[in-house]
Amino acid sequence: MRVEREAFLALTVSIAAGAACGTGGREPQVAVIEIPPQPAVAQDAGGPLVEAAPKPKKPPAPAVEDDDDDGPMVAPTAEADDDDDDSGGCGFVNPANVTRPKAACNETTGAPAACAAMQRCKDGDFPFSRTRCEDYKKYFKPKVAERAVACLLKLTRQSVCDACNTYRCGDEALKTSCPDTTAEPTCNQIVAKCKSVTKTDCMMYLSGMNAAGRTKMLSCLSTASSCRWGIYSCAESL
Repeated sequence: MRVEREAFLALTVSIAAGAACGTGGREPQVAVIEIPPQPAVAQDAGGPLVEAAPKPKKPPAPAVEDDDDDGPMVAPTAEADDDDDDSGGCGFVNPANVTRPKAACNETTGAPAACAAMQRCKDGDFPFSRTRCEDYKKYFKPKVAERAVACLLKLTRQSVCDACNTYRCGDEALKTSCPDTTAEPTCNQIVAKCKSVTKTDCMMYLSGMNAAGRTKMLSCLSTASSCRWGIYSCAESL
């Protein structure tokens, strides 16, 4: 209940004055009553009290948008890789998963099949695989190219659409080739220029290549950028 200070004081003085008439003229002692501070009232005292509006909440920070997209930026997620080993790249074959001859053998003779016999991609013509097939025949030893092309001919109309399967056929053919010491001089030049390439890896790849393939690998691995990507990247881009 709100107490009007002025009305209360007036009433107190009036009572005190009336009491003085019965006290023989003596001035009565008036007790001063302290009224506690009253809560603030609205401008319209007759109306109901209005609660203060709640403090507005801070709006959430807007999502960061990509410069090339109208939607919010989403953190990239790792994609599944169909390769035998995730340390190399698309089509990379882990050498530990294949068997390579330990002794030298003759791979200079062979009869690779025609690349035109490959299946066509079910989603439309995909000439890349046939182009790579011709490259294998051009830069691999005949017997090594024979294995690579035989692998390509086994690709279905579905699997031939994936370039990684094409790379895998070539990588596996090279990594199952016979060791060839004639590749050593070229590998010595490569490892001298490209510290990221080991002599073992170089011999494994170049043993299955002919002179033209080895020359291309030397050219590829003579630049800093190519060395950064590694020997497999140069092999798949023959």
